[in-house]
Parts: sequence; structure tokens; C-alpha cells
Amino acid sequence: MQAYRWVIDSRDQYSKERLEKLSKDIKLEECQNIGMCTVTCPKGLNPQSAIQELLRMVKELEENKAEDEVL
Repeated sequence: MQAYRWVIDSRDQYSKERLEKLSKDIKLEECQNIGMCTVTCPKGLNPQSAIQELLRMVKELEENKAEDEVL
């Protein structure tokens, strides 16, 4: 949740660098998407949604990097 919070912050100038680090260091793909983290979250947050959004953003970053390499 904290990683997602930093990445989506419009004031953050290092979102791209954060996403690159997430794509290498943290195994986002290991999430089984069962959703129990959201069901049991004591603060009523939605960690499953945040993980899914981070996965989408990392995938988009990797696609953009691949396109840049081709050009």
C-alpha cells in the first residue's frame, strides 16, 4: 500500500524510478489475487486493488521501455 501511495502521488518526481525498482525487487506477480488481504484489512483499505494497479503500471513501463529500445 505504501509503494502504491508514493507511485500515484502527482507531486512525486520519481514515480518512474520507483516503478523500475518495484519491477525488480518486489515480486508483485507472487500475489495470488485471492483478495483475503482486502477482506481482512483492519483499516478498510483495498490492498488487492493497489497491487493490481501497480502490476498494470509496471507492465506499462516495461512496454514503453521496449518501444523506446526499438526506436
